[in-house]
Amino acid sequence: MPKIVRATKIEKEERSRKVQLWILEGKSDVNIIKEIRENWELSSRQGQRYLTTAYDGFRKDQEISIESKRSSKIAELQELICSMKEAHKGTPAGINALGRIHKQIIRLQGTESVKRHLIELESTTEFKGISFVE
Repeated sequence: MPKIVRATKIEKEERSRKVQLWILEGKSDVNIIKEIRENWELSSRQGQRYLTTAYDGFRKDQEISIESKRSSKIAELQELICSMKEAHKGTPAGINALGRIHKQIIRLQGTESVKRHLIELESTTEFKGISFVE
């Protein structure tokens, strides 16, 4: 029985990047797994794992980028508040601007309160299937 040689961490990373490149080139998942089997002499199951790892890598990169953009925008808005002239802060327009900036920061931080929507129907409205009949 031939000895199975494991791929090193560097080889796995290179292979994962290669799979990501194939994804960006527009190759289908089936063709990518076929390429993996032919080029690296791996099973379909291992090919599926590399494909999953490649897709997960994209998601991680996106999450990092979104979080860094969010924190960057929050810092920018806080700097905008600090750089506002004291004379302007006390005016109605300045107070309004501060309120809008604080509201943006709250939205970016995800601490905004949940909005409640109430739907009122007239008592004469009947339900027939999917549509409303008045």
